[in-house]
Amino acid sequence: MSSTSSRSTQYEQVPVASWASTLTKQYRRMLSTKRMNELAQRGSNKRHMAAMDSQSGPPPSYAASIRNLPMIPTPPKDRRSLHFRSVLHGCTAVPSEWENPGLLDQALNVVPMRRLHEEAEDQMQLLLAEAQSLGHGRAPDWDYQDCLLRALSKWFKEEFFQWVNNPHCTACGGGTVPVGKAAPLDAEWEKSALSVELYQCVNCAAYVRFPRYGNPFVLLEARRGRVGEWVNCFGMLCRAMNARVRWVWNSEDYLWLEVYSQQRKRWIHVDPVENRWNQPLMYTEGWGWRLGYCIAFSVDGVMDVTPQYVRDFTRFGLPRERCPEPVLLYILAEIRAHLRKNLPKQEKFNLQREDMREQVELRRCITTALVDQICRMDLWRPITMPVRSRSDGSSDASSQKAAEAQQDSETSSQRSANIDPRNRGPHDQHPR
Repeated sequence: MSSTSSRSTQYEQVPVASWASTLTKQYRRMLSTKRMNELAQRGSNKRHMAAMDSQSGPPPSYAASIRNLPMIPTPPKDRRSLHFRSVLHGCTAVPSEWENPGLLDQALNVVPMRRLHEEAEDQMQLLLAEAQSLGHGRAPDWDYQDCLLRALSKWFKEEFFQWVNNPHCTACGGGTVPVGKAAPLDAEWEKSALSVELYQCVNCAAYVRFPRYGNPFVLLEARRGRVGEWVNCFGMLCRAMNARVRWVWNSEDYLWLEVYSQQRKRWIHVDPVENRWNQPLMYTEGWGWRLGYCIAFSVDGVMDVTPQYVRDFTRFGLPRERCPEPVLLYILAEIRAHLRKNLPKQEKFNLQREDMREQVELRRCITTALVDQICRMDLWRPITMPVRSRSDGSSDASSQKAAEAQQDSETSSQRSANIDPRNRGPHDQHPR
């Protein structure tokens, strides 16, 4: 009892504040030690992971997982991309030559406007009658401007321009064979002759010069040439008739045009050499060509329209190796900014909205082509699996039992019908 009473008096003499302070110090010391241990453990783990990474090599590539993310335009840096950039910037000069108002008025003097208007009016009446027959309120497929341009394309091919492979001899009118190229003369250079092809007559051995003019107004007088001359001259005539025109450059050495249809609210394919209208798949699915780049240039914009002309890129597409795709986006955006820098703000906004609408349409072309390929797949065709033999030469037991059961059923049915299987007709044969 005495010891218990002395111990209780000793605890009563210890102040409560000092006891709480001691516990607080011990708790803080314990937390500090725990945190220091965690930091030391974390540092050792980082050094261990760094050592493991250095031994295992570079980190894995995640390019496949981010393939569908939007591409960021990247400036060209390598030599090949810079060369492609200069080529595309040079293509902007072609539609810019069609913007001389005085020369455009002069170009209309060679066009039989009255006859073309009559043909366009007849075609428009047919389209209106067809639309009315399909239902009340149905709009025609094309408007009057479209019909006028189609009449212009027909007249241009059949009556105005002439295709030239080997020019005829100017002395005797005989055939010629190519012998090389020559430098343009002063008169040819003044008319913007880009090059001169030299031919020799097979009869009188005289030389014939064939200058390749790049000025569309000079071509109004020459009225002959190949794809480049045809497209250049016809594009200028379309501009003279107040149509919006785009010059489509193709990396496989072919050219064509696009005109804007107010009725369709989109760009329409036009090939003046073949007199084709709105047939963008004629080069790939029609002629079997393989195309890589199809880029359309106008006086106020540029657009990569390859999906419009190459729907099945696995069959009709060529590798696009002129530059990476992000670099191509940068080059096209650079050309648009250069062509539109002096335009009013509202016109820039309208062109940007038109570009966005066209990009949606181009993506729809890709989606439609993929869906069409999937629909053509024969997904329900049964797959015949061969009967695998065992190592001892015997066939699978279940397959053998199924074959025996089928044979027994056929034999029983033949016996019940009392028909000799060798005398059955072709329509009675069992399908294999």
